[in-house]
Amino acid sequence: MMTSEVFLLGTIMFVLVETLTEAKYTKPTKGCPSGCQSCSKYNGCFVCKPNFYFLLYRSGMKQTGVCTHACPTGYYHDRTDDYYRCSRCRVSNCSRCFDKYYCALCEPPYFSHEGHCVLTCPSNMYEDEITRDCKVKVDCSVTDWSAWSTCTKNGRPCGYKWGEETRSRVIEVSASPEGSPCPPLSEERRCRMRERYCPGTEPEESKSSRKKTNSTRDRIIVERPHLTKAERRRRRKKKLKLSLRNNDVELNT
Repeated sequence: MMTSEVFLLGTIMFVLVETLTEAKYTKPTKGCPSGCQSCSKYNGCFVCKPNFYFLLYRSGMKQTGVCTHACPTGYYHDRTDDYYRCSRCRVSNCSRCFDKYYCALCEPPYFSHEGHCVLTCPSNMYEDEITRDCKVKVDCSVTDWSAWSTCTKNGRPCGYKWGEETRSRVIEVSASPEGSPCPPLSEERRCRMRERYCPGTEPEESKSSRKKTNSTRDRIIVERPHLTKAERRRRRKKKLKLSLRNNDVELNT
C-alpha cells in the first residue's frame, strides 16, 4: 500500500473516531490518563479536558490520542471555539510554527524567513544563530560633530603658544552583524592659544630673555664714558659754532 493511501486511510479513521467521540464518549471515562476526559483501552484519549490539547500519535496503522498542555516539535496549537488540537506543521525542516504553513522556528542549520526555512538568508539580511531567523542588516548611524573644544595643552587653556582641540559625536544606532561599522567618534587638531600667558603668570623663557636684555642694557650704560658739566658745556658750544659756520657759508654762496 502506498504512503499516500495509508495517510488517507488514517485520516478517514480519525474522522470516524471523532464522530464516535461526539456520539458515545462525551461523558467522562474512568481510568483515563491525566488531562483526558474520555478514552479507550486501545486508542487512548478521545476527548481532552479544558485547556488541554489533543495530540494524535501514529505508529504504523495504530493511532493513539494524548492530551497535553504543550504541543511537541513539529506541531502548532490549533484552536477552535470548542476544541484544542496539536496540528502538524506543513513547512519542511520546521521545529515550531504559528500555523500550518508559517514556520516560527526552523531546525538547524535552517533559518526562518517569511515563514519558510532557508539555508541562506537574502543578501540584505544576516543569520541570527540565537533566534535562527533572518534579520535585516543595520548600518551604524552617528550624530553630527559637536563644536570644537577649548584649545588646551596639559589641561591648561593658556601658558603655551600651541595646543590641541577636540570634537566628538555619539552613536545613534549600533551596527548589526555584517552591517557597516561606526566611523571614528572623535578627532583632534592643532590650535593656537588665545592667551599666550596665563593671568598672573609669565613663562620662564620670557623672564630669561628679559634678564638678558637688561644685562645688555646695563653693560652699554657702564661702557658709556662719564662727562662732567664743563665738558658737556664745551661740546654744546663747539656744536653751536659749527652750526653758525655752516650758515655763513650758505649765505656767502
